[in-house]
Amino acid sequence: MKKSIYGPRFGCALQGALDTLIEIDQVVPVIHSIAGCGVSNAIAHRTGKVDTGRINGMAVAGTNVFEKQVIFGGGSRLREELKNATKVYKGELFVVLNSCESAMVGDDIIGMTNELSDQGFQAVHLENTSGFKGIAYAGYEQVFTAVISQLASKPDADSAGQEEHEKTVNILGILPGTDPYFRGTLDTLTTLLNNAGLKVNRFFGTPDGVAQLQNITRADATLVFSKWGYVPAKKLEDQYGIPFLYYPAVPVGAEQVERLLTELDELLGLDQDRLQALIAEQRQRFAYYYKGIRQTLISEFVFRDVAVVGVESTVLAVGSFLRQYMGANIKAAIVTDAVARDDVDIPESGLRELAEEVYETSDTGEIRRTIESNGIEVLLASSLEKPVADLLGIPFLSISYPVTDRIILSKSYAGVDGAVSMIEDYVEIVT
Repeated sequence: MKKSIYGPRFGCALQGALDTLIEIDQVVPVIHSIAGCGVSNAIAHRTGKVDTGRINGMAVAGTNVFEKQVIFGGGSRLREELKNATKVYKGELFVVLNSCESAMVGDDIIGMTNELSDQGFQAVHLENTSGFKGIAYAGYEQVFTAVISQLASKPDADSAGQEEHEKTVNILGILPGTDPYFRGTLDTLTTLLNNAGLKVNRFFGTPDGVAQLQNITRADATLVFSKWGYVPAKKLEDQYGIPFLYYPAVPVGAEQVERLLTELDELLGLDQDRLQALIAEQRQRFAYYYKGIRQTLISEFVFRDVAVVGVESTVLAVGSFLRQYMGANIKAAIVTDAVARDDVDIPESGLRELAEEVYETSDTGEIRRTIESNGIEVLLASSLEKPVADLLGIPFLSISYPVTDRIILSKSYAGVDGAVSMIEDYVEIVT
């Protein structure tokens, strides 16, 4: 019998799919489930201090099935809810999500979704978002794999042959909801890539999110910034020949930004004058700010034993930067989204070369005991770990989900400006 998890920090695949969909403008999610699925998602969003999405929380449409539908089937109830949803909500895309109950009963959500499409509405079904299908991060995967299969427009052979066209890249692997910094990170990456002469399909935080979903198969390349974007990126490559660059974490600092831009240039062939000017500007900007803090780094002795807690991409991004530029010793890296998978072979992240010890658990109790037993001097984690930092009397900074002790709107640790923010935040807590 599998052990229970104390203080879990993420929901099921359905919750992750909802977190993804509500951040795409003009998308209307419809849950085929008991009332508790929608309510639990609403409660989860109340743990933070920032409201998300146009349709979220208690406003999400749902069938709210009861015992009758669970026993005898809820297809007719779903048909009724879809009819009502199209009257109440205005949107460009309706997405029907399955749940544990409807999956076990075997309700035909594909047929109901097709009926909606036949009535002139653009619709997608997610039949694999049942809670037992995976954790929240798997829900993000399900959304994009479904979009690629059901919604995305086929590349135009005529336009594909044109030499002159605006090169476009997809950004995958930055998860809304479960990444507190996703807005700022997408803003940072979009600005950087725009400055390199590229058009960006970012999907979230833009009024043309649905149009970008439709055009996902027309992109010239895909950039993946966590393991949770690998599967849809591989699907785009296998089915449409769209190449992708995989990074286990977002770039932090000028060196990693330069690596990203250089590899993009090798893949797509960017304007060299523009590219070299951008790289030089990023280097100069980072050097200017880093030079201003070097004396403080030495005089205040900020070189500490650090524990970083969060999803793998966050631990890698933050931990790598702190070790290289802040002299931190990453004594413990605690990864909260480790999942054994046999359906895909994702490249190694290099995490075990970063930290003295790597732990894989999402159990808040285990994480607390690990922190207490490792002689940690600085803790970077989620708000769930703040009490143990207070107990040990060590500096603390919330960097991973959930974050409830500060407001995060456009803040990010990505890119050069994000690296500067990381320096500011870290030095502030350790001095």
